[in-house]
Parts: sequence; structure tokens; C-alpha cells
Amino acid sequence: MTGSLKPGDELVMAGWAGLDGSAVLVKEKTDHLKRVLPERILKNITELAASSDTGIIAGICELEGVSAMMEMSEGGVFGALWDMGAASNVGFEVDLKRILIRQESIEVCEIFDINPYLLRSKGAVLIGTDCGSRIVDRLTEEGVNAAVIGYVTGDADRVVKNGDSRRYLEPRHPDELEKVLDTKA
Repeated sequence: MTGSLKPGDELVMAGWAGLDGSAVLVKEKTDHLKRVLPERILKNITELAASSDTGIIAGICELEGVSAMMEMSEGGVFGALWDMGAASNVGFEVDLKRILIRQESIEVCEIFDINPYLLRSKGAVLIGTDCGSRIVDRLTEEGVNAAVIGYVTGDADRVVKNGDSRRYLEPRHPDELEKVLDTKA
């Protein structure tokens, strides 16, 4: 369900940005990554990605009632934000510093010079709701990392803030995996 956002809804992220794509890169580029990163980082990525469970997230969202929900697969968190905003014909303001991302994923992305916010994030979910804090609390109780990352506006601007700077989110890009694997993600 992606097209029911309304102004004033909060945007909740559950799970980790770019974690699934990082796990794919660990699998496909193991030899290269082992030369530049400690083994424990690669192991953490693989184990965390394998433990993702969207069923818990969906169950809580169903109980609480949400305006919109979608898995952040290809195109990552920025792709999901764009798609959800476009489907509901609304804008939003998101705080980049509130987006949940693991340091391990950032390090893998730096090695390949790719944007972790545009990297496949299967297992993470974007949620639009009028009760963001309550959903975050419920998800946290169930062991799911979650945070309110922004809110829906009544205009069409899709803004990502980073401290004092603001930039407009661009229309959906191809997944960053394509740059590294030279194939469709």
C-alpha cells in the first residue's frame, strides 16, 4: 500500500538502509572486500541482512493502522521515499541524520563509491502514519530498529535535510548495485 499518505503523516523507517545491498556486495565481491575491510564487518553485514524480518513490521502496522507502507527494495530509501510521495501526490521533509544506516554499509559503499541511500534495502520498510512514535515504540519492543525520519507535507516538494542544508530529492535512480555488478539489481 503506497498511495494513501496525507499531509501531517509521519514517515517511519523500520530496518537498515542499504543493508541488503551491502550483503549482496559482500557475497559478490568478497575477495576485494576482504583485502580492505576486517572480516568481522563482512560477517556483521551478512548476519544482520539474514535476520531481517518484514513480517513483524507488517503485523504491527496492520494492528496500528497506517496510511501507507512499502518495502525499500531496489533504489533504497531514496527510491522508496520518491515512490511513496509520487503515489500519494504529496511532498515530504526527511532528516538525513535520522535515516537508519549501519556503519558497515557506509564503509562498503565508500569502497565502491556508491550512495548507500540509493542501495537496495530489502528487509527495511517505509511507513506513513499519524502515530509514528507509537509505531516506533512497538517495533522497538519487538527488537526492530525504527525511527521517525520525517513528515508528509501538502506540497509536491520532496526535501532531504542534512543539518542546515536542504536538497530536493531527485526522481528515482537505478539501484546502486547496477554500478558495481554491471547488471540489473
